[in-house]
Amino acid sequence: MITRFGIIFLITLSSTWLIHGKQVAGVELEEVARLSVDNTQLQLNGSGVRLEAQHAVYVGGLYLKNQKTTLADIIADPNPKRFLFHCSTSQISSEKLIGAWEQGFAINYTEQQVNELKPMITEFNKVWKSGLFEGDEVWVDFIPNEGTKISINGKLVTEIPGDKFYHAFLKTWLGPHPFSPKMKKALLGL
Repeated sequence: MITRFGIIFLITLSSTWLIHGKQVAGVELEEVARLSVDNTQLQLNGSGVRLEAQHAVYVGGLYLKNQKTTLADIIADPNPKRFLFHCSTSQISSEKLIGAWEQGFAINYTEQQVNELKPMITEFNKVWKSGLFEGDEVWVDFIPNEGTKISINGKLVTEIPGDKFYHAFLKTWLGPHPFSPKMKKALLGL
């Protein structure tokens, strides 16, 4: 017969198994992320690593309420979302980050669409003014009825209202011309 203490121990043990991390290129990603919005739990949908010359530059993880395998399904999902970006190299310069984002938006949108997004992209680019250093962790969160919240190492850096920017941000990773096709598949859990 299992005692009350035994039941509590088993529940705690099974919860620990569910929340354990997944290691990607030496970076431990939690299987479950908790957002402050109604203590929302998001599951790791997929994760991947960006390599340059066989060295990890960054690790990314996409957290969703429910598993999704297409960009259309992710955008249609009204729940909170988190994209985690972990710097795995000694430094990524501000210029390199901003240039990559500018290119990501430009190749996935028409010039007119990029111009409409320009004020939001400008705000987003301010996040990268100091670049990133090894171990830095960026959270790009979508909060329904609020918009995009960007934090570095747990500290809120900026907010962009509405859902338009978050959809554009996701398209740079998961759209027809992603930063990395291999990483796109990994983030979608394919």
